[in-house]
Formats: sequence, structure tokens, C-alpha cells
Amino acid sequence: MTLLADQAALMNIKSAPKTIVIVRCVELGARERELIKQIKAANPHWPIIAVTDTIHRVPNKPNTIESDADKMLELDADFVKSSGLHFYLNKTGWMCGDYVIYKALELDWDFAWVIEPDVYFLNGAEDILSRLQVFDHDLLATHMWIAGDGWLGTGILKEIRPDLTVHAMAFPLLRISRRAAEWSLSLRRSITEKLDPGTKVPNDEAIVGTAVYNNSGTMLDIRRLYEEHFALWSTLDRVSIEDVSQQSTAPMIVHSGQRKEKFVKQMLGYWKGAVDGSDFCARQLGRSLGTASKQTLLELITDILELERS
Repeated sequence: MTLLADQAALMNIKSAPKTIVIVRCVELGARERELIKQIKAANPHWPIIAVTDTIHRVPNKPNTIESDADKMLELDADFVKSSGLHFYLNKTGWMCGDYVIYKALELDWDFAWVIEPDVYFLNGAEDILSRLQVFDHDLLATHMWIAGDGWLGTGILKEIRPDLTVHAMAFPLLRISRRAAEWSLSLRRSITEKLDPGTKVPNDEAIVGTAVYNNSGTMLDIRRLYEEHFALWSTLDRVSIEDVSQQSTAPMIVHSGQRKEKFVKQMLGYWKGAVDGSDFCARQLGRSLGTASKQTLLELITDILELERS
């Protein structure tokens, strides 16, 4: 690169909308740090913000203060109360993943990527994030559609706000504009005003998509742009990351990824559920084993036989 080219590139970086990356997590373990390092290496000019969910627990300080993130934020009960938001049993952070976005509004940014730790970028697929920066849509996400009455998020939201058109999306990987984040926060607050304490709350996938759609924001389903890279993308299926990594060298964005030990344990749980008559567990077992290696299948069979003998 010439000096002029270097200067031009620097000017483009400075003039571009400010983008941050939010890693949504409970604690900063090995997987979270791995993800942070990977994203930082691909996009060194994007500040990475780790937002840990401590709403219903005492934070493990030694585990969270050591981080490769540029900044740490804690999503705690005080923030939920002071922001006019809703608690749901002991599952607030799990149901309301969008709260991490509102916490990050304390910072200066124009766009924020939100990434969950079970999203895996394989074989250089993390480069897709920077390519998507050419779009200025308010929301980039996957599994986006106008939801019907049968969708899990529709009933609760329509009961409280019948004036809205419910728009669905998947939450594990998304990019949101600052104004869309503010729309979502406003919708959350309007709902909280009408909810009794502790009652079930609309989840993140219902709130964000609905807020953007009903404010005439712009939306783009990124899975449709890179279908081949999202071949192993699902909101339900589990994928053994070691197995998939050995089977393909193509760039892939995978969800929900699990390390082999956790994957085998999850499959054993599905098998137990299937034996007990759960159709859901039977479907999950069949779908998730489709990408497992022969070695992983043998490990699972061994665990099943040991369970039968016990």
C-alpha cells in the first residue's frame, strides 16, 4: 500500500459510521474470549463490548475482569429497574437479550453488532461482517418475517399492543442502528407499563423486529445474501463444531455451535427425552446428529449403552 492509499483508508475509517460489537454473555469464559479475539483480529477498528448478564446472580469478578474486550458492562438488576424494564422470574436476561443493547446505549455508536457465544465463524467467515457494512439498514439479522398468530412471540405481544404488526427475527447474530435500539427500548417500556410484576414478557426476537418494522425502519435478512455460508444456521439445531471443522474448509457461520463434549451431553439428553416420549427431543436428536462424525456417534452410543446398564 502506498502512503496515499494508507491515508485514504484511514480517512474512510474515521468517516464511516461508528460500529461496535456487543458480545452477549453470562460470564467471560474460554469461548467468549476466543470469539472476542477472532472478531478483533478481523475488524481491529471496532470496539468490542462484553455485556455480562448479572441480573439474577452475583458476578464472578475474577472471571469477568480479565478480558480481551475493549470495555466491560454489567447488565444488572439496578439497570433493569432504573430503565423502566421488566423482570421475568429468573430468566430476564435469557428472555430479554435486547437489554444488552439498551445497556450499550451508554456508549457512543451508530451501529452495533450483537453476537452470542454459540455463534461460530469457521474458515474466515468472520470477514462477512465487514462486507455487510456497505448496508445502512436499521436491522441486519436472520429468520426475518411478519409473524402469524401461531408464532410463539405473537400472542403475548398482540395481547398487550394489538395495534402492532408483529415481526419475527432470530437474535444470535444481528446488527442494529442506534435509532432502532431506541425504538426497541421505547417499545419495551410501553409494554412494561402494562405488565404485572413477574408475568411473562415478549422475548427479544419479537421486540426488536417489531419495533423496527412498526417504525418503518429498514431491514435485511443477511442469510439470504450468503445462503451457502449459513447452511448450518438454526435457532434450534445443535452442531458439533469439531466435526464440522474437519468436514469442510468453506466459510460458515454456525448456530448453535457446541464443543464436542457438550454436544454429546446434549444429544444424550435428547435421547433420554425421546425415550420418555418427547417428540421435540426426538426431532432435535435426528436433526442435530446429521452433521456428527462417526467418532462422535460412537461416543454417544457408548454413553447410551452405559446409561442402559446403570
